[in-house]
Amino acid sequence: MCHFLKKIKLFNSNLQIIDEAFEYLIPQVSKKKEGQFFTPRPVVDMVVKMLNPKADEFIIDPACGSAGFLLHSVMWVAGGVISGKPLPPAAQNFAQNNIYGIDFAKKAVKIAKAINLIVGDGRSHVFKDNSLAPQTWSEDTKAGLRPRLLRFPENPEKDRENQQRFLYFDFDVLMTNPPFAGTVKERDILRLYKLAEKNGRLVSKIGRHILFLERSLQFIRPGGRMAIVLPQGLLNNINAEYIRRFIMDEARILAVVGLHVNTFKPHTGTKTSVLFLRKWTEEEKQKIEEIKLKYESEWEEYIRNLRERFGDITWETQINEDELPEELKSFIETFFETTEELTDEQLEETEELSKEAEETRDKKPLSILVAELKELQDVLNEKEEELNKRASNEREIRKEIRTLKSKLRKLEKEISQRTLSGQIYLVLNEEKITEQFKNYWVDGKVIKELDYPIFFAINEKPIKDNKGEYRYKKGPNGEYILDEHGHPVIDHDLDEIAEAFVQFAKEQLAKGDNAFDFWRG
Repeated sequence: MCHFLKKIKLFNSNLQIIDEAFEYLIPQVSKKKEGQFFTPRPVVDMVVKMLNPKADEFIIDPACGSAGFLLHSVMWVAGGVISGKPLPPAAQNFAQNNIYGIDFAKKAVKIAKAINLIVGDGRSHVFKDNSLAPQTWSEDTKAGLRPRLLRFPENPEKDRENQQRFLYFDFDVLMTNPPFAGTVKERDILRLYKLAEKNGRLVSKIGRHILFLERSLQFIRPGGRMAIVLPQGLLNNINAEYIRRFIMDEARILAVVGLHVNTFKPHTGTKTSVLFLRKWTEEEKQKIEEIKLKYESEWEEYIRNLRERFGDITWETQINEDELPEELKSFIETFFETTEELTDEQLEETEELSKEAEETRDKKPLSILVAELKELQDVLNEKEEELNKRASNEREIRKEIRTLKSKLRKLEKEISQRTLSGQIYLVLNEEKITEQFKNYWVDGKVIKELDYPIFFAINEKPIKDNKGEYRYKKGPNGEYILDEHGHPVIDHDLDEIAEAFVQFAKEQLAKGDNAFDFWRG
């Protein structure tokens, strides 16, 4: 592989030739199944420029593919293109010792290793393994990454555990475009991640890219920075609110750049964004905890007022949604995800519905559940009347009543989880849900108090057309405009976005905002 790549005009280029090799060598079936879509070089260049990696910093891509982010970081540190001549000493040391990559795809790793060996003059820190599952790593991967493990000198037990589990690292910069396709179901992997726990329980499966978000934060040191390509829905959808809360707890958002829908065509039309984060330092986390403590003291009064206001509510209570406090309404939308209501006509019709026809459904309609509830209530009333008549089989009737009441409680809870008034009741009376609401409420107060500036931009001029072909700049006569090395110039606005971010970062730095200190000097 290395010999093959040496024959290609690898240098004095924007490394697009590597994209073509990667595209050719990775089968289409694999791309669709695993979501292995290489990152177009203009996107890579934008990310590298915005994060501004330094020669003395350590860089990692935990889903490196053909190592585009790593190689362009070397180009950045070298001060431009890789010319085939010896790199400046600082850039050579950086290429040989400071760039790391991991990928689960054998062919992608072969390509990345080969290129890395050429650029790094015989050295490579690219490993074939699953970044999400360090317990499965080979001894080669562990040996290669052990020097970069984060140390905990003040907590020997945590330090020993990390040396065994390979969870937390001290990389300065991370850049990645994780695979979007597929879900993770293995419980031994899910247990490693906070995001695999929802509403107090471990989920049965979760999108691989969601775990990559948390794993990426584990790879960088406190104060380290990162960029990750994610489906835009993760930043917008209501049911992803818990993910956004997690991000805000763990890191400061530096920037969000929305990519054009054509960016990853022809393989996928998924709308994506690049999320830029800076991991909170221990001092910053301590400050956040102090803010939380301040608002936790206000929580008791807030929840007490809510309980007074909605003390008599049941799943049947009619509620005007507009009268709900915004925090409560927002939490209900996030926690329960869906709300159903029954009209008066539907409530009257429940007695006539055929339960037998609905039993086979995975999730029964709300009207069926209400019909079952009424039927159980009628049976319970009959049993209680029978008990009052001092029947001879009193013990048996009491046992039946206990069973009926248990069934009623479960059914009422299931109905409550699906109606707005029932959801309000659960939030105010179910201890675990109330605790979740408390955390949500306090986090919201912290976010408002932190109130820091974020750079937002949208890629309006697409890299590719609707068919997934690159768009090139053309002269007045329709001829392609070439760069100084004779390559056609891709037409896009990502360079302008990167420039605007650099300006923004320097302005914030001048105001004393040290989150952008990587652009100091």
